[in-house]
Amino acid sequence: VYKRQDMRYAYIIYDLQRESHLEVIYRFLRQHGVEPCGRFGRWEYLNMDRTIESGLATADLLNSEPA
Repeated sequence: VYKRQDMRYAYIIYDLQRESHLEVIYRFLRQHGVEPCGRFGRWEYLNMDRTIESGLATADLLNSEPA
């Protein structure tokens, strides 16, 4: 099951607080059963091949977790 959402203003912005903010965001998402992946899910400027790699790595992670 997945949900797609279009975001009008979702360009990735890097700043000095980025790492600490990402820790908070990732923790929140994982507490709610969401594993961030891809360009917008990980808040990273990824090109197409790195986006696909991110999705594959996330799929491997989720498939390796006990049910």
